[in-house]
Amino acid sequence: MASETYELLKFGKGFPAPNGGSGWLNADGTLDPSHGVETWITSRMAHVYSIGAMLGYLGAGELADAALKGLTGILHDDEHGGWYPQVFADGTHAPGKVCYAHAFVILAASSALLAGRPGAKELLDEALATYDKHFWNDEIGLAVDTWNTEFTELDPYRGLNANMHTTEAFLAVADATGDNAYRVRAGRIIDHVIGWAKHNEWRIPEHFKSDWSLDLECNVDKKDDQFKPYGATPGHGIEWARLITQWALSSFANLDGAQPYVDAAEHLFARAVADAWNADGTVGLAYTTDWNGKPVVTDETIAAVSNLFGKEGSNAWFDKDPADFLPAGLTCPHCGGKSGFEKETDTLDGWFDSGSTHYASMKRDQNFWPADMYLEGLDQYRGWFQSSLLTAVGAFGNGAPFKECVTHGWTVDGEGKAMHKSLGNGVDPADIFNKYGADILRLWAASADYHADVRCSDAIFKQLSQNYLKFRNTARYCLGNLDGFDPNNLVAPADMLELDRWAVTRLNALIEKCAQAYNDYEFLVVTHAVNDFCVVELSNFYLDIIKDRLYCDETDGLARRSAQTALYLILDTITKIMAPILCFTGDEIWLAMPHKAGDDDRNVLFNDMNGVFADYALSADEMAKWEKIIEVRDAVNGALETARAEKKIGKSLEADVALTVPAEDAFLAEMDGAALADLLIVSKVEVTVGGELAVSVSEAAGTKCPRCWKHSTAADENGLCPRCASVIAKCADFGEV
Repeated sequence: MASETYELLKFGKGFPAPNGGSGWLNADGTLDPSHGVETWITSRMAHVYSIGAMLGYLGAGELADAALKGLTGILHDDEHGGWYPQVFADGTHAPGKVCYAHAFVILAASSALLAGRPGAKELLDEALATYDKHFWNDEIGLAVDTWNTEFTELDPYRGLNANMHTTEAFLAVADATGDNAYRVRAGRIIDHVIGWAKHNEWRIPEHFKSDWSLDLECNVDKKDDQFKPYGATPGHGIEWARLITQWALSSFANLDGAQPYVDAAEHLFARAVADAWNADGTVGLAYTTDWNGKPVVTDETIAAVSNLFGKEGSNAWFDKDPADFLPAGLTCPHCGGKSGFEKETDTLDGWFDSGSTHYASMKRDQNFWPADMYLEGLDQYRGWFQSSLLTAVGAFGNGAPFKECVTHGWTVDGEGKAMHKSLGNGVDPADIFNKYGADILRLWAASADYHADVRCSDAIFKQLSQNYLKFRNTARYCLGNLDGFDPNNLVAPADMLELDRWAVTRLNALIEKCAQAYNDYEFLVVTHAVNDFCVVELSNFYLDIIKDRLYCDETDGLARRSAQTALYLILDTITKIMAPILCFTGDEIWLAMPHKAGDDDRNVLFNDMNGVFADYALSADEMAKWEKIIEVRDAVNGALETARAEKKIGKSLEADVALTVPAEDAFLAEMDGAALADLLIVSKVEVTVGGELAVSVSEAAGTKCPRCWKHSTAADENGLCPRCASVIAKCADFGEV
């Protein structure tokens, strides 16, 4: 065996790329530069030649270093962390960050550490930190699969291939470092695998959805996928058998503890051999089998059908005899017969009727064609979408009957299980209507990531009803303060208060985000963005501040009308944005709110959504100033909470605040003191330019105004502050107040 090992080590000696790392090798062992370098291959080379170094193979240590050079250099993402799957000859990289590849980096670094290679410890520390941060889910005890390059978006697919190599890597870490926590992690993965395999007659499910529910039909239409093949992969059964045995014998002090795992490993090995070794004409081990153990993909069957179709096209299926499709000498694995095979000929295309509906429902009955969008489940790429495309091209020759296709997952219960009458876990939409209203059901559909399976339960609807109330309460606040307001007489941008222009500028950002989201059919982006806008920017900040103006300023004064103008633009906009989702609520708001000339006041859906209000927008520099104001307000609110806990004050208007701000924020000292106090919702603010931001809270001086509740040292005989006294003096009914 040693001689064979050395021959393999000799074969691969030419792997290093000029900048380190490795890719595919040609038949003579030289590097094939057309594929660039790949992280998993490079890691394998580091692992193999580290073992070679420990075996005393001449030059193996230097070759391991060449692989490590690739992992610390060209393959490493210095900007976002982690490792690219592949870097091409032109220096560009494949997208994404793959768990599979990162597990191999851990394996490489662990082996290099044992071999005493320089830099191995640092590489291992970084690889483990990256893996723990992005791939390992400690709550479940399994690894996720794929991120985007920036580590900001996680793919919903979950797979055992990544977890298999994670197990291999964790065992290597435990051996190399003595940290048994990683051996424990490997055991958690193994427990999952054994449980799944045991319930599938020891055929290991490979593919899962984001909630780790089985996806046994994954790639059913792409059975030979290199990394995610359909069905069971017997070779993986053998790999798992080895890993489970290794883990069990290294985890238990005696065979009694390890025996259940060794037994499971034997079951996995036996099932893989029984299903796939020389089965159905396969030479050696079949790549994949279906869930009955029948080989799905073999080199021979693929080659035979592929060659025939390449020569004569798919119509050969109907023109040729069964023997023409079969590899020479193929025998039935069940009876040993060499003849009598039959072609399947009784398959009816059940999608033809639905595939031709574009003609009946659009072209003939409504005189338009094609459709803007087809919407269906994930399975319809090979069903309705495909049959519609084929019938349209065949009948009319003008392309597809749709401009776009949008697909969605399935509705499952709150635990991610399929709904069945026998399980009693179904949800009746009528029950939702009766309890929460139809709009809540619509909000649920729009708030979910419909690309994956969507969970449905009473608890979910209860949470969504809270989000709904936030939107509804925002609308109520706006409506309550727009009584008597004429939207045909908006305050001009030049006259609008800067805080109100800030609100409209943030509204503009919402408009742009939601418009793009609707165009992309990302409805959850719309609902989440509107919810955040209502809660964070309106309720927690803007609406709280403008209450004083709305309630206490002159009815027709500029300051109040400025706020009303902003509220009108906000209400008009968010009602139109949410109307396609909350259609009944949107209609209710629309019928209650004032309208400008040209609006169709019958229903909100008869009106176009608003574009941005560019004339009201603040500049980037001005918005940066407001970000600083919000930061200072947060600091003041924290100090007010402390003072309230210490019983120094009750409500925030019972406080005077002294601020110290750094020189770069000196504009705060130049602001009108009363305006700044309004922003902070306190009675008085004094600002000093000095060192770091500091806040001091004291009890407000003066008399509490009975009208606005601010404290003033200049109250009149009625206790009114100067602002309120001026407003009251202008009221015709002052004598009755």
